[in-house]
Amino acid sequence: MPSIALFFSTFAHEKEITDKLASSLGLDVVNDVAILHEVNINMSPFTLVDDEREYVQTLSERLVNRNVGSYAVFDGRKALDFIDGDKPDVMVLDLKMPGINGIEVLSKTKKANPNIEVIILTGHGSEADRKTCMELGAFAYLQKPADIENLSETINDAYKKIAVRDANVMGHHGSSMT
Repeated sequence: MPSIALFFSTFAHEKEITDKLASSLGLDVVNDVAILHEVNINMSPFTLVDDEREYVQTLSERLVNRNVGSYAVFDGRKALDFIDGDKPDVMVLDLKMPGINGIEVLSKTKKANPNIEVIILTGHGSEADRKTCMELGAFAYLQKPADIENLSETINDAYKKIAVRDANVMGHHGSSMT
């Protein structure tokens, strides 16, 4: 599970506790809001969906070298079956695949599992495709060939978004400090 910590102090007597706790976690407190400079996230492997097997293998190897692991799925139907059971946090999805295309996979994924962050990675997409994907809830839309640093950063950004979302959910259900 991704993790992140944000602290808010509304009472003067909690400020010292909040400051000490935030400092111990590497956070700075400005105007009673803990600011996170660097996120250390426990990233589960993401799902890579693309029908080009050699591309998937090469991309997976390059990302593993950056400590980003992946599960490979080679068509849209298998991707939908996979997320029904595994529910990955992040999916990197090609658009042009035989059978169920990436736009349909994106649409069905976001309807069934809206918290999965989907990054589109395509070599054949149009501006209309980009617009459609973003309207359907894609996290990002990237073109092949992918710059590995940009893709790795985008995947990390997706995990950061998940961590913040999870922290906000925990904050709404969380406990108060005593």
